[in-house]
Order: sequence, then C-alpha cells, then structure tokens
Amino acid sequence: MSGGSCNHQQLTLTNAMNIMKKEMILSILFCLTLGHTFAQDPHSAKISDLNFLVGNWSVEVESRLSMQGPWEQSKAYSVIQPVLKSTLLEEEFTGTRQDRPFLIKTLFGINNINNKYQRMFSDSEHGVLVVFEGAHEKETVDFYKDLQFTDGTIVKLRVVYTIVSGDEFTIESMRMAQGMTAWDTTGRMRYLRVK
Repeated sequence: MSGGSCNHQQLTLTNAMNIMKKEMILSILFCLTLGHTFAQDPHSAKISDLNFLVGNWSVEVESRLSMQGPWEQSKAYSVIQPVLKSTLLEEEFTGTRQDRPFLIKTLFGINNINNKYQRMFSDSEHGVLVVFEGAHEKETVDFYKDLQFTDGTIVKLRVVYTIVSGDEFTIESMRMAQGMTAWDTTGRMRYLRVK
C-alpha cells in the first residue's frame, strides 16, 4: 500500500507541476500579447513620424547671441539620415557663425518609457549635450528643456519644428530666463530640400 501511495503522490505532484507550467505559459503569452497591444497603440510616438526631417537641406539661418543682440544671417547645409537600424535620426549641420565655422550634431529618438520624442543637440561652440523632450502636434514638433546652471539658475529652452511642405520645414529656437514669462527667440532656420 505504501508503494501505491507513493506513486499516487508522485502522480499528483507531476499533475500539479504540469498545471503550473501551463498557467505560467498562459501568463507569459498574456503579457506578451498585452505588451504587443501597447506597442501598436496608434497614438504612440514613432521615429517614422519625424521622417519629414530626412534629406539633404540648404538652410537659411537667422541667429543672435543675446536678447538685445543684432541678428546675423548666414547659409548652411544639413544632412539628416536614419542611423542604428532606423531607430534614430542623425543631423550633420555645417554653417558659420560670426564668420567662423559652426557645426551642429543633432540626434532624434523616442523615449519608450514616457512616449515622448527626444532631441539631443550639441554645437561646436559649446560641446555640451542638451537633451530635449517633446511632442508632435499636427504640423509641429515642440521640444522643451529646463537647463540648470551651477548657481541654481534655470533657463527654459524651446525648439519648434514646423512642417511647411514635403520640401520645407522651419525651426525656431527660444529661451526664457528664470522669472520671465515670455519666450525670447534666438534663432530661426528655414530648411529647403536640395533636389
């Protein structure tokens, strides 16, 4: 009798383990399906939403270094292309500022954690990496960044990309000093596709 009881316990344990395995597999499949559902959300930010940026561009630039400073006009050239298996867009910008070479590197991506567009920017005058986050609304992509200095002062930065047509978009760069309530425009760029 003890042998039969032992076999019965072993059979019961095996059945319980099989049931647990099936439940675990079903749970994993449910999670994968749920994750796939979220990934397919039509309102999710997608790097392909920024494909209007891709191309070779002639750029008309207006910029100033300070709020009351004079506006400088110049011409530049930009190449924006997909990189890292098209998970990012990368811009190589070549122009001038104050009659000196002025280079910009910009990367665009998606923050999958909070579903926001990302823009990482640096230029040859400063070298600092500035990471913005933003959203796509109709014909614009609006990026924001709070930049904190070592003395604790915070300057708000804003960059707005506006789609004009399939062959043109504009960028407006702004800042707002701490304690201010209005944006100060520091740069405007008009990108025209090179054909």
